[in-house]
Amino acid sequence: MLSSTAPPGYKGGEGLFLFRKHVFSIIVGFGFMLVLKKVDYEILFKLSKPLFFGSIVLLLMVFFKGLGVKGGGAYRWIRIAPGFAFQPAELLKLTMVIYTASFLCRKRDVLDDFKKGFLPLALLTFGIAAILLAQPDMGTAIVVIGVSVMLWWVGGMRTLRIIKVLILLAILGFLFIWIEPYRRERILAFLNPWAAPHGFGYQIIQALLAFGVGGFWGVGLGKGLQKFYYLPAPHTDFIFAVIGEELGFLGSIVVLALYVVMGWASFSISRRAQTCFGKLLGMGITFLILLQALVNLGGVTNFTPSTGIPLPFVSYGGSSMVVSLSCVGILLSIASKGREEEKSGF
Repeated sequence: MLSSTAPPGYKGGEGLFLFRKHVFSIIVGFGFMLVLKKVDYEILFKLSKPLFFGSIVLLLMVFFKGLGVKGGGAYRWIRIAPGFAFQPAELLKLTMVIYTASFLCRKRDVLDDFKKGFLPLALLTFGIAAILLAQPDMGTAIVVIGVSVMLWWVGGMRTLRIIKVLILLAILGFLFIWIEPYRRERILAFLNPWAAPHGFGYQIIQALLAFGVGGFWGVGLGKGLQKFYYLPAPHTDFIFAVIGEELGFLGSIVVLALYVVMGWASFSISRRAQTCFGKLLGMGITFLILLQALVNLGGVTNFTPSTGIPLPFVSYGGSSMVVSLSCVGILLSIASKGREEEKSGF
């Protein structure tokens, strides 16, 4: 992070300020992680409704004048102090997982019923997606829908019904992308960035150049050049390109391996949970972290269209960092209770 924010640092120390904010976010996130690790995760089952609907209220507050902060052409933040803003959508990702897991466990007997099982959850999920699209934040909308659909399937909803929903979403997604010029440009950049190297393809080309320059070993930490006014958003959405240039293929593989190890550990924790809620909550959090990582890495390497999703635990962004570390705290709580139940022979 310190390396990726070096260029702004030459313009009056902004880079060091960003780095300090990043460290502060990590400290706050670790605090939440340690607290949630000690708390019985089952309490989240009882609090799932107020947490979820409270985060929806926060999400709507970004549209209120004087509260919402506009950045990059979108209203996604709420100002909490001078120089500090909170992104409600990051909290919503987690509370959506908590609520969906609790809903699937509470409604296990009626999940096959369209009106009582599928429809209420689908309306809430797609309603949230509509609010996110209005900000606009299509990347987060995709993550919310993607994680929710994965949980529906793991939670026992009919596979055929989910497939029909996915087909409908693919059609609607295509329409939403095509009617909005900047979204259409991202698809064109994904298909052929070299068609407009100084236009919609610029960002992807600069990221690919960073990986090419990095080679196997990288040019060395802090020695990359792409972040100097060539690569847009080097400390946020495209920080993996900085890693690829400075730490090379080897460093990039280490990052990927860490996500694989975390995913394997998280799935193992979820599988050993003794309750329905514990299993689905753990699975949902795992899906959330890995899907965000997959979308970000795919966008930076041009395997998928770029969506502006941060790389969990790596990208700059206080809201993302605090929520991601909170997710780890909940996973540790599930793991701790699972071990206790195994010892007691439950």
